[in-house]
Amino acid sequence: VAASDQSRVTLTDVDRSMTGEYQCEVSADAPLFHTDIKAAEMVVVEPPLINPNVTSDRVSYIGGDHIRVPGFTGNHVLNYSNGYASSLATLELEAAALSPVPTLLIRCEASIFEIWKATSHTLILRERSANPASALGRSLTGAARETCLPTIIVLLLQVFLQFILQNYTVVR
Repeated sequence: VAASDQSRVTLTDVDRSMTGEYQCEVSADAPLFHTDIKAAEMVVVEPPLINPNVTSDRVSYIGGDHIRVPGFTGNHVLNYSNGYASSLATLELEAAALSPVPTLLIRCEASIFEIWKATSHTLILRERSANPASALGRSLTGAARETCLPTIIVLLLQVFLQFILQNYTVVR
C-alpha cells in the first residue's frame, strides 16, 4: 500500500487468486471520527504476453465455403469480418456467393477491461471463381478446338519428324 494516496489504494504482488469482494474502511480524524465502509468486487487480471493472432488454412474462398478462423482466447474478444464484429474467440462464417466485395478482411481485437488492448494483423481472404478459366479457351463455344488444333498439329509433326530422323538416317 506504499504507493497509495488519499483517493486510491494500490496493491502490489497480487495474483488472479485474489479476485473477490473487498471492503475499505475510512475513518476521519478528531473531533468527528466519522467512519465509512464500502465494499466492491476486485478483479485481478494478467495481461497476455503475446498479442492476438488470426490464422486460416486458406488464402482464398469460393462463395458458399464454410470459413473457420481461430482467433485469440482473451477475456474480451472481437473478430471483425469486413467491419462486422463477432464476440466469439473463433469466427465461423459462410462466405456469400457473388458478394459485392470479393475480399474478406478479418482481424481480432482483444481487451481486458481498460487495462490491456491489442489488435492482430488483418487476414485477407480473396474470393476466387468456382469455375476457373480454361487456359485453352472457352470449351462451350468451340474456341478451345480453334486454339488447340494448330498446337496439336505442330506437336504431331514434331513427333513424326523425330521418328523419321531416328529410323531413316542417310548413310554415306
